[in-house]
Amino acid sequence: MELDFYIGFVGAMAVLVPFALMKLNVWKSSDIYFNVCNLLGSTLLLVSAYLIDSIPFVLLNLVWLFFSARDVAKYFFKKIYQRNEK
Repeated sequence: MELDFYIGFVGAMAVLVPFALMKLNVWKSSDIYFNVCNLLGSTLLLVSAYLIDSIPFVLLNLVWLFFSARDVAKYFFKKIYQRNEK
């Protein structure tokens, strides 16, 4: 098996496991670890899609990456803002 397969597999697990945990009400979509896993998974899937020249999946994972990064950034900016208010 090629490197792109392993990168894609790890990326898929980093997205699917948190998704399953969210659906089982173990994690919430607002949890930082859910969003970090999605950020990591979408990044790995983006690399894998690029390596196999799959433009539709590159686009899909770019969008997924954007929203995951936005949610992670919002979490940390909120923490910084709350710390500065005290």
